[in-house]
Amino acid sequence: MRCVVQVLVGSCLLLGVPSSPSQAQDWSGAYAGIHAGHRWADLDLSTPPYTFSDGTGGTVYIPARNEQFSLRGAMGGFHAGYNTFLTPQFLIGIEADITAANDQRSSSAAFSTSHTETSFQTITTITPGDPCDEGCECECESPPPVVTTTRVPVQTTVVTNQQRNSSVELVWQGTVRTRFGWVAGNWLYYGTAGIAFTGFSWSETLSVADGASQTVSKNGVLTGVVFGGGVETWIGENLLFRVEYLHEDFGSTTVPLAFTAKTGEIDVDVDKVRVGLSLAF
Repeated sequence: MRCVVQVLVGSCLLLGVPSSPSQAQDWSGAYAGIHAGHRWADLDLSTPPYTFSDGTGGTVYIPARNEQFSLRGAMGGFHAGYNTFLTPQFLIGIEADITAANDQRSSSAAFSTSHTETSFQTITTITPGDPCDEGCECECESPPPVVTTTRVPVQTTVVTNQQRNSSVELVWQGTVRTRFGWVAGNWLYYGTAGIAFTGFSWSETLSVADGASQTVSKNGVLTGVVFGGGVETWIGENLLFRVEYLHEDFGSTTVPLAFTAKTGEIDVDVDKVRVGLSLAF
């Protein structure tokens, strides 16, 4: 990514921004180019506390989770689009881009769960038999004692130590956007909005003190909305330089959790600032 930024900056320095062009450039038509910049992505995981039956009469309590994964790093990619004028100063266009970024975040946590187990204790009661009646003329023996057995439920709380390792990654990002711009000479000031896509990857491994472990994962494509704005100017006969900001909101997505059928929710928001070079056709 650093090399892409250096190429962009170097191109600007070599070509220069013309201060008094002989004629205004034509913004209409197709263009394509490269871009690079920095990404700030916040992924907030939340799960409610819950209790469930262990199938033997006991219960297991899982505490709530609130964790944030912050992805920070460089990015770079390609874009292409087409502009057409609505009036001599206002134009509308459509643009698509694809961006790659290599940034993964992980979190580890040691925690405990309380497990209520139910067992049964056997209590034996021995009651002496009734003595002979006082009026008995014959020699008699006392009856045998009465033995009573009772099963009493006993509940005990067992604490289990566990280790959890979770990781999340936004593998790639892309947008399809409309651009609305105002042209002032060789400068274009524009707003943009559209649909955003990102490759999403989630993984979690949970290890229990007795040695058991489980890994769950989710991979897929998230769809959201994107909006932002920027400024673009000519730095050569067919070469454009831009600076822009984009905000992407992908809403919430469910992720699996180890050792349970419950799921968590991850809220995904991304902010990007990038510069770019475009070649007009």
